[in-house]
Amino acid sequence: KTLSDLKDFRDKINNGTYSAWMSAKLEANIDMNGDEWTPIGDFNHQYCGIFDGNGYAIANAKITSFSKGTMASSIATANTGGGDDGSRDVAFAGLFGVVDDATIKNLKLSSINIDVATTALYTSASGILVGIVHKSATIENVFVTKSSNKSNCCSYGDEYFSYVSGLVGACFSVNKNID
Repeated sequence: KTLSDLKDFRDKINNGTYSAWMSAKLEANIDMNGDEWTPIGDFNHQYCGIFDGNGYAIANAKITSFSKGTMASSIATANTGGGDDGSRDVAFAGLFGVVDDATIKNLKLSSINIDVATTALYTSASGILVGIVHKSATIENVFVTKSSNKSNCCSYGDEYFSYVSGLVGACFSVNKNID
């Protein structure tokens, strides 16, 4: 219903109070008033639910720092080179940070502005809607206007990668099928 409700939903997903499968449906437009945003979902609590914007808009958010986490070895090795144990430190930015088997639909995003940078050794991904799709997601009827993604990321040969996009920063999957 309100910005406070959206932040509460995010915090409860990110700290594990709510199941990652918890669904949400907007009941009104939400103006973030230029507030700094921390993404919904991370590698410890990937968002897996259904987020239905119900035709409403989320507007006027800013993201000026990456959220960080460690990607599991099974995904990291297949997609980003992987570390000694196969895991990978990853930085991500977006309205949603990390999603897996989630559905995000019927949502309008306006004036969502990402301006992030990292100089550390991270594989990084930023997208206005989602930083990282971990294995799969369904995105339907999502519109983005008047938004920007300025991501100054470091890329070091085949060790670390940077992904920057308008809607979804990166999709990591062991089995990739494109029809």
